[in-house]
Amino acid sequence: MASGASITHLHYHMIPRYPDELGVADLIAGKRVLVEDPRVTRDRIKESLAENATLSRLQQRRNH
Repeated sequence: MASGASITHLHYHMIPRYPDELGVADLIAGKRVLVEDPRVTRDRIKESLAENATLSRLQQRRNH
């Protein structure tokens, strides 16, 4: 596992931004900056996690 993690997990940084602000994410090459309402981000993450959980359960059933 990466970075000494003892369990598989998801890690995000959510950085509040102001219009036309130059921040650390802009200065570090190769980083993806997504500008959207945090509530929209929350809903997208919840939806994705639910879809992944469903796929995981289906795969487990096929393997048993």
